[in-house]
Amino acid sequence: MSKKPLISVLMPNYNTEKYLNEAIESILNQTYENFEFIILDDCSTDNSWKIIQEYAKKDKRINIFRNEKNLGRPKTYNKLLSMISNESFFFFFMGSDDVVKENMMDIKLNYFNNFKEIDGIGNSIEYVDENLNFIKKREYPLTNLDIRKNFLIFNPISQGGMCLKSKLKNETFNEKYKVCLDYEIWTRLIDKGHTFENLKESLYLYRQQHEQAKQKNLKMTLVNTVKIKSKYLFRPQYFSINAFLRFNLEILLLMLPKKLILWVFYKTL
Repeated sequence: MSKKPLISVLMPNYNTEKYLNEAIESILNQTYENFEFIILDDCSTDNSWKIIQEYAKKDKRINIFRNEKNLGRPKTYNKLLSMISNESFFFFFMGSDDVVKENMMDIKLNYFNNFKEIDGIGNSIEYVDENLNFIKKREYPLTNLDIRKNFLIFNPISQGGMCLKSKLKNETFNEKYKVCLDYEIWTRLIDKGHTFENLKESLYLYRQQHEQAKQKNLKMTLVNTVKIKSKYLFRPQYFSINAFLRFNLEILLLMLPKKLILWVFYKTL
């Protein structure tokens, strides 16, 4: 097992005691076994930290840490990036309330081995409810060319299950963004010429957020999406009519009531 490439799993956590066992177990039950599992708790106020400590006692691949004070998502994500082993071949972020399919690491490693020029490999995702009941599947553009064509129309990459070569661990998240962290970094990496592809298989189960939480963040998501797109949209190499129309539609959406914005969001998932 030691001769196989090391994979780094990065799990930020904050108050997800209800789902934490399922998330951790889905990593420990992977068919691929040579990984480091780094869990960073952001000062949870529930029983999360106790659960994390119990798992760390049982499996030496789990390395656990806890922030001295609550740092929020961007800083916690960047702190996790700094903890990746120098021996790591690729890494991915794991939501502490989500689940990955048991062969995900094996599939991604085989793909990297067959397509060595690719810097990141994503996948389709399945939206599930609190009890992991299927809601819908979301697919993404498969090829690097299609990802580049669409990245200013919609987010063509899901953070859930996106595996990145460890050479990208120094490409940190922009801490000015509380939401749209993933979209901001994908656009930046695409602009730098990094190559990504997505698999058609749905290897990641994403728990649908509660409607109340979605309403709270949706307006900020739209604001940040417009802000991110405006950096690239009018560059000659990226400009397209479809991207321009979508950009203006999102500006118009900002003028609508939150409930109506939420309805449009779910219809376009």
